[in-house]
Amino acid sequence: MTFRRAGLAMALACVAVIGGFALPSGLAAAASPTGSGEALSANQNDACFECHGQKPVDGMITVDGEQVPAYIDVNGEKKSLYVDRAHQGASRHGKLACISCHIGFNAGTHPESVTKDWLRTAKFAACGDCHGDEALMYQGSFHGALSFTEDRDKAPLCADCHEAHNILSPGSAEFRATQMAMCTRCHGGKEDTFLDSYHGKAYLLGDENAAVCTDCHGGHRILPASDPASTVAEGNIVETCARCHPGANANFAEFDVHVNPQDPRSSWLVWFFWMAYVMLIAVVFTFAAVHTSLYIYRGAKEGLYSRSHHPGRDRRGDKRIEYRRFNLFHRWMHFLVIVSFTVLVFTGMPLKYKDTAWAQWFMDFFGGVTAAGIYHRLAAVVTVVYWTAEMLFMIVMVVRRRGKNLRGPGSMVPGKKDLEDMIGMFAWFFGKGPKPQFDRYTYWEKFDYISLALGTVIIGLTGFMMWFPLETTEYLPGVFLNIAIVIHSNEALLAMGVIFIFVHFFSAHLRPESFPIDKVIFTGTLPVGHYREERPLEYARRVREGTLDEVLVERTVTWKTMFADSIWWIITAVMGFAALLMTAFIIWSTLD
Repeated sequence: MTFRRAGLAMALACVAVIGGFALPSGLAAAASPTGSGEALSANQNDACFECHGQKPVDGMITVDGEQVPAYIDVNGEKKSLYVDRAHQGASRHGKLACISCHIGFNAGTHPESVTKDWLRTAKFAACGDCHGDEALMYQGSFHGALSFTEDRDKAPLCADCHEAHNILSPGSAEFRATQMAMCTRCHGGKEDTFLDSYHGKAYLLGDENAAVCTDCHGGHRILPASDPASTVAEGNIVETCARCHPGANANFAEFDVHVNPQDPRSSWLVWFFWMAYVMLIAVVFTFAAVHTSLYIYRGAKEGLYSRSHHPGRDRRGDKRIEYRRFNLFHRWMHFLVIVSFTVLVFTGMPLKYKDTAWAQWFMDFFGGVTAAGIYHRLAAVVTVVYWTAEMLFMIVMVVRRRGKNLRGPGSMVPGKKDLEDMIGMFAWFFGKGPKPQFDRYTYWEKFDYISLALGTVIIGLTGFMMWFPLETTEYLPGVFLNIAIVIHSNEALLAMGVIFIFVHFFSAHLRPESFPIDKVIFTGTLPVGHYREERPLEYARRVREGTLDEVLVERTVTWKTMFADSIWWIITAVMGFAALLMTAFIIWSTLD
């Protein structure tokens, strides 16, 4: 084993020595940090552009009065001889003469002795004459080493990454914008996993500060992760992460930018959570879609959408008796839910569907990825506020009533009757039985409330894990950040489907009993006749217990109430439009 290692070491040393001598003399000049080349003036370029400034006509250009092919073959790839002088002049090398790089070339048709192997050998010398430090780094990189192997034709040279004539300033926004396309010419497939990470999503949506390939892997001295000198080697990865994330530790560096959640071979743990959510979303959306469709069908068939089932338009001065269903606290909590949830959806979903035109539009509308992230976090804080307030309120109510409100007909806790009601509703859908009678809360309202409460915990915890990744990885391995991304993204989609599409918005406004709008969560009250029809069991129970008068109030229709009604209509219409818009965008993205 020792002999084999020694032999391998000697072979590598020979390759390095022979490779060093095999490079043209210009590469030796590149060993100097300053280089030894002489940059000539761009005033000498007119003769070059007499030929190379011609746009091909039928694949030909005119040189010295003769028609010659406008393309050359480079390693089996067709390359045009045309150079856009405006682009070249505006590039970093725009003030240089062509022959500063194209050493040995003269006006007219170039003989084979000049052009032969120029694209491979002279590029080292031409670039290294001025960029000596970069040339040395390239020599020691994986790309540079590849040029000494049988696969040398696959080795990227300077112009393969920096272009030949439209050279952009490294570090500029324009250059960073080309990074992914540049690297995936050879490393195809890696862009998919990169774009699934926050770095990739932000990059694709226009964040100029988002990390790109070279920020982690380096630029000229790129080495494989197995090389101890690589920036992404186990011994260096923490330092590499810390460039953008000061305070990064070993756990943080375990976060896998290129994990594929849909492939168990990439990470079975991440894949498990992805698959669990795929199944959960499929079950919930399918059941809810069937339930909603059948409800609409039966309601329309029985004429429940007709105007005769709804109260007439209010007139100023009218008096009516109404049932008080929600107090001021719950109405304000619902208002905070509307605002925060809408902001979260419209600032978060574009990241999930980052490669769509509408996602880019929304990011631009919010002022870019960074600004949208600020709005998203502010909405998250509001969510924490209303969730905490609601939970404290519920705890106080339970303590005051000594737990009696956790059971019984008015409880939010699911019970046997909810299952019976659900079965009864499906029987009614198909005309096999009467519509069930409900108490204070229906089974779909309980599902809506509980899913919001639990979903807020799940999406909140994973959101804060991503918001504070350094603090998270002080206690958890980096793979938990990968899991948090999967859970947060899919839980958000699940919540949006439940709230915007299948459950909440439908049950509140589109059910035949409440269509076209149910204002009770805004006003706190609803006509007593509507209440008796919707909640017959609760109405009968209160009559029996003698507590009905406690929840009945007399209302007089004034210009203020009519104005408020207009506001509720506008809010509902805007939210309905927002729900339809986001739903349409997501369906479009899924089917595209």
